[in-house]
Amino acid sequence: MNLHGLRLFYEVAKQKSVTKAAKNLMISQPSVTAQIKKFEKEEGITLFIPDGRGIQLTEIATELYCEAEKLFAIEQRIQQLIVQSRNQEAGQLKIAGNYLSMNYILPKWLTLFKEAFPNAEVQLSTLNTQDAIECLSHFQADLVIVGGGILDYQQQFVVKKIQNDELWFVVAPNHPAANRTIELEQLCAEKFVGRESGSYVQNQLELLFQQSQLQMPAITIRYNGLNEMIHGIKEGYGIGYCSALVSSELVEKGELARIYVSDRMNETGNYLGFRKNEGMSLLMKGFMELVVT
Repeated sequence: MNLHGLRLFYEVAKQKSVTKAAKNLMISQPSVTAQIKKFEKEEGITLFIPDGRGIQLTEIATELYCEAEKLFAIEQRIQQLIVQSRNQEAGQLKIAGNYLSMNYILPKWLTLFKEAFPNAEVQLSTLNTQDAIECLSHFQADLVIVGGGILDYQQQFVVKKIQNDELWFVVAPNHPAANRTIELEQLCAEKFVGRESGSYVQNQLELLFQQSQLQMPAITIRYNGLNEMIHGIKEGYGIGYCSALVSSELVEKGELARIYVSDRMNETGNYLGFRKNEGMSLLMKGFMELVVT
């Protein structure tokens, strides 16, 4: 296969523009177009369909793009390993994680890690649990730190628990149910605020009501992020379900209040994951030694 042609195709598909791809690759636009046409002819496929001033991917091109993304991510990873072999304290460590890990778990560890590896570059991506797992699957991250949703992927990843946590029902302090102990069934008719699809905690909330054979409360506002949801709850609308690591400090300050649900100890945890059957770089090993006890 003509990998040069594949690389040009990938860049054009990524940028959705021949002009932008040519500029990024520092190649003339006619050369990019000619090389892609050559690649199409060699492989007997059509990659692009004209769409006004833009381009549209064919079905095979869409599939190729996904696989090429993995291939070039692996290539980048190989380059990083070579750099690290030359200078064992240099290189890049890519970590994907949810809001909780990025704001409440990682800062202390990253400080210690940078003291041990001052020349290392750390690249962080804040995503929900499902998106972080996808990032790890596609070689766009070396490690992930997320909630329990990663436990469903233990055939694909090595998963290690790094911290215990609980899930709390929280409301604004002036909410009628604030600081009360009630039955889970009483929450069915309440208004809830929630998270986007792919959030581990949101999935756990739905599972909680499902396992109790109760109707899931209406999620009347969905936030694409934990911080945004917390601010929404503080303003007084609806009940939220979130990590104790995030909400406990706000409860102590009186900015949020808990709802105690009878006979419910919603324990969870936070986990570190990395791909199986893959050599670990010095940076990964160094980070793991700090995090996993």
